[in-house]
Amino acid sequence: MDSLRFIKRNEENFDCFIEICESVFPNTPRSTVRNWLKALKIESVVCTPDERSVFRTANPTLCGAFGLVSHADLEKLIEYRSNRSKQTSTLNISSSSIASSPQISTCSSTCNVESDTEKNDGNLLQNIVMYSDSDEDEQGQSDIIIQHKSPEKCNNESFVNTRVDLSVTDSPLKTKRSKTVLSPEEIPESLKVEIQSLKEFCTKPLNPLACGRSMSNGTANKLIERDVRKLKPSTIANFLDVAISVVKYNVVTNDATADPENAPQIKAYRSFQRRFLKDAYQLSKREKEGFSKKSSQQFYFAHVLETLRNLRDKYLECGGGVKKFRHLHDFVLLALYLRAMPGRSKELRTLQLHDEAEKGHQFDYSSFERGNFVIFDLNQKVFIVQSEFKTSKTTGPIKLDISDDNELTYYLRLYVQARHTLMLGKSHDYFFCNKYGHPFACSSAIAKYLQDIFEREVSIRASTTAMRHAIVTYFNSIDESKDVNLRKSLAALMKHSVRYQETVYCDQTHDEKTKAGRSLMRDSLAADVFGERDDIAAVSAESSDENSSSDEIDLVPQTGDIVALLDPAASKTDISFFIAKVARYTKDRREAHLIHLEQVEGSNNFYVLKPGRVWTESLKALIFPIDIVYDSSKKAYELRTTPDCLYKYVHG
Repeated sequence: MDSLRFIKRNEENFDCFIEICESVFPNTPRSTVRNWLKALKIESVVCTPDERSVFRTANPTLCGAFGLVSHADLEKLIEYRSNRSKQTSTLNISSSSIASSPQISTCSSTCNVESDTEKNDGNLLQNIVMYSDSDEDEQGQSDIIIQHKSPEKCNNESFVNTRVDLSVTDSPLKTKRSKTVLSPEEIPESLKVEIQSLKEFCTKPLNPLACGRSMSNGTANKLIERDVRKLKPSTIANFLDVAISVVKYNVVTNDATADPENAPQIKAYRSFQRRFLKDAYQLSKREKEGFSKKSSQQFYFAHVLETLRNLRDKYLECGGGVKKFRHLHDFVLLALYLRAMPGRSKELRTLQLHDEAEKGHQFDYSSFERGNFVIFDLNQKVFIVQSEFKTSKTTGPIKLDISDDNELTYYLRLYVQARHTLMLGKSHDYFFCNKYGHPFACSSAIAKYLQDIFEREVSIRASTTAMRHAIVTYFNSIDESKDVNLRKSLAALMKHSVRYQETVYCDQTHDEKTKAGRSLMRDSLAADVFGERDDIAAVSAESSDENSSSDEIDLVPQTGDIVALLDPAASKTDISFFIAKVARYTKDRREAHLIHLEQVEGSNNFYVLKPGRVWTESLKALIFPIDIVYDSSKKAYELRTTPDCLYKYVHG
């Protein structure tokens, strides 16, 4: 800590986060340090441009934006790191159903791997301690724990235990174990090969069998040795993807003519992986039904619309320059996604521009094989051509004519003119670029860019997957979803099947999905089960309501409309009410999901969207219409309806 450069702000010393990672935690990935900050509920402080220039003058290697961490928080972070090295947990992997690969060994026992997360590459396979139970478990399998000893503590026989629990069950582990120290010569050769093969595969610079870029040594060590306690089944399935890729590489290396997909080892791994995918699906269903303890903010389609409007207002109000064009870039990015290509992040990242007027030649469709393009032809038409997306092998290349969408093409042409300014002197054909003018390097980069946009505008981090969920969920709540052809058309636009659209992307609960069926059973198929008198009484009550309101026109708020709700405890002298935006309706349209609008501090009639506070309310309780308009200068909604009018609307 003494060697760190710091600045003073309000009598408190602050250090640069990047220098903290490089000096205090040199062998720990920055993402891990950020997770520690989140665990301690420590937020980094925004660094001002003047402070950033001071740090960069002292350390020219610093680039980009970085945050500041106070001395007191840094001491907490160091203490938290030292406490973590003393904690123990268990890596429990049952692999009895997996067949062994040529270079990756598997066994029928349950293996628990423990290791220090800060080990150098050369010491990865040294000083391993093995524990084994003297008694066998009920299945006749013995538990084995393999533990890496910290190199700097080898002399005094002390160990750093970082246990990794990959089991999805909560079965208690045995605590009494006999300990046996193994020298490097006694370590099973199969374990050495397994770890070394995995690391070589992940760090290989040019690997056609791997998805994405190669890992650094630190990231590969983190993959092998990281503390991943209570892993989700979906994460385990992703780890198995890595193992499958290694096995494929081994199969092709040993036999160039072999088909890796049909290898018995791959089939065994796939079977094992499907078990975790089923568990992941069940956990996802539990979260949708509200049985999970996880309290995450719900992302609605209304959040997307709110973000688009905010970005458009910022573009129109901004004076000019790069900042104005960056708002236009973000607006076009989301507008193009919603109106023409609601696919996955890769499709946005790899989209390239082909302007026939600028290129001087027409796009050659006959020789087109790979890539995603937005084409501005000489006849003032705009086309989108795609062949690189997840389901391209089943659907083939796609060509869309979006010239009839006049609003979208208008902003697309505006963006094409401003694109050269945003590229900051760089030269490439990619349609969208980051704030430095470079194309997005990977799907995670553009996903983080989208998350930052939503967090800035509506305080919720969401990417293309969340938007796909929001689109399908909202579509299923409107009357147009009853059209089978329209459902197929939307599924084709989003590049997935109708079945996948219903089972994966629809976030409606089972209660919402079955309300129409229950109404059919109650009103038609099983209407007489309680006797004729009850049925007649119910019909007469409904008819009386219809007669009393036959001369009135009920205005029903649509999705995105703003409504008011009167507090049940309100009185004439103390009128309290709520303002909310309609996110979507339930299937039977009797209830609405509402997003809370919070009153601006220091104002009596201005309200802003408050993400995270979402609840369901009966349609009859909503007060609509109300006089409320959006004030772009204050970035808030101005309520013009008085509280007395809201009270009289309900109580007369």
